[in-house]
Amino acid sequence: MRHYQYHQHTETEGSAMLFWLGGSVVVLALAMLTLLSVTEVSTIRQEAQVGMYAQVSENEFNTLARELIEKERELLIREQMIASREAELRGGIVQNQSDRQLLYMTVFGIVLFSLVVLNFVLDIRRSRQPRLKTIVKV
Repeated sequence: MRHYQYHQHTETEGSAMLFWLGGSVVVLALAMLTLLSVTEVSTIRQEAQVGMYAQVSENEFNTLARELIEKERELLIREQMIASREAELRGGIVQNQSDRQLLYMTVFGIVLFSLVVLNFVLDIRRSRQPRLKTIVKV
């Protein structure tokens, strides 16, 4: 037969265990925060270093690329100016496709509304006319 002995913890042992447990949690949290901040600082430094040293010396390809970009910008500006001039010359009611569709829908709605009104007027006129009564003999 086995005998089990139960060890009762005293209050001082319990509070000591809680102290060590809480202290270890605090130490782990501080260690994690320190590691995260060190990692962030190192990545920021790496990004700054990459940004500072990423420079290419001037050569004929760089100058040609820069000139091409400038020419593209000039052409885009000219294209916008031409498009604005064309819009001014077109003028009138209809300037683009969406305006044209809106115009067609408006005209269609007006025609449909006028047909409904015409139907209503004709129904009223017909109801005011005297009707002929037919007598059917059987």
